[in-house]
Amino acid sequence: MPNLTYMLSFGDLAELDAKWDVFRNDPAWKKLSANPRYAFDSIVSNITNLILSPLDCSQI
Repeated sequence: MPNLTYMLSFGDLAELDAKWDVFRNDPAWKKLSANPRYAFDSIVSNITNLILSPLDCSQI
Protein backbone atom coordinates (compact mmCIF):
# COMPACT_ATOMS: atom_id res chain seq x y z
CA MET A 1 0.00 0.00 0.00
CA PRO A 2 1.32 3.50 -0.72
CA ASN A 3 2.61 5.58 2.15
CA LEU A 4 2.32 9.33 2.45
CA THR A 5 4.54 11.18 4.90
CA TYR A 6 4.11 14.75 6.07
CA MET A 7 6.72 16.51 8.17
CA LEU A 8 5.19 19.48 9.95
CA SER A 9 6.74 21.95 12.33
CA PHE A 10 5.06 23.49 15.37
CA GLY A 11 6.50 25.65 18.13
CA ASP A 12 4.85 23.55 20.84
CA LEU A 13 2.01 21.09 21.44
CA ALA A 14 -0.50 23.88 22.03
CA GLU A 15 0.17 25.25 18.54
CA LEU A 16 -0.12 21.75 17.04
CA ASP A 17 -3.52 21.23 18.72
CA ALA A 18 -4.76 24.69 17.72
CA LYS A 19 -3.84 24.23 14.05
CA TRP A 20 -5.35 20.74 13.84
CA ASP A 21 -8.56 22.15 15.34
CA VAL A 22 -8.64 24.79 12.60
CA PHE A 23 -8.25 22.04 9.97
CA ARG A 24 -10.85 19.72 11.54
CA ASN A 25 -13.41 22.55 11.76
CA ASP A 26 -12.80 23.98 8.28
CA PRO A 27 -16.13 24.11 6.38
CA ALA A 28 -14.53 22.97 3.11
CA TRP A 29 -13.01 19.91 4.82
CA LYS A 30 -16.28 19.06 6.58
CA LYS A 31 -18.14 19.24 3.26
CA LEU A 32 -15.58 17.08 1.47
CA SER A 33 -15.36 14.48 4.25
CA ALA A 34 -19.17 14.15 4.35
CA ASN A 35 -19.43 13.61 0.58
CA PRO A 36 -20.93 10.15 -0.12
CA ARG A 37 -18.62 9.84 -3.12
CA TYR A 38 -15.79 9.12 -0.68
CA ALA A 39 -17.79 7.05 1.83
CA PHE A 40 -17.37 3.69 0.06
CA ASP A 41 -13.90 3.04 1.46
CA SER A 42 -11.62 4.47 4.10
CA ILE A 43 -9.28 7.07 2.66
CA VAL A 44 -6.80 6.44 5.47
CA SER A 45 -6.29 3.02 7.00
CA ASN A 46 -3.54 3.85 9.48
CA ILE A 47 -2.15 7.01 11.03
CA THR A 48 1.14 7.16 12.89
CA ASN A 49 1.92 10.40 14.67
CA LEU A 50 5.48 10.96 15.87
CA ILE A 51 6.47 14.07 17.77
CA LEU A 52 10.18 14.64 17.35
CA SER A 53 12.52 17.21 18.85
CA PRO A 54 15.62 18.19 16.88
CA LEU A 55 19.06 17.83 18.39
CA ASP A 56 21.54 20.71 18.37
CA CYS A 57 23.33 19.02 15.45
CA SER A 58 20.14 18.69 13.36
CA GLN A 59 20.08 20.42 9.99
CA ILE A 60 16.29 20.59 9.97
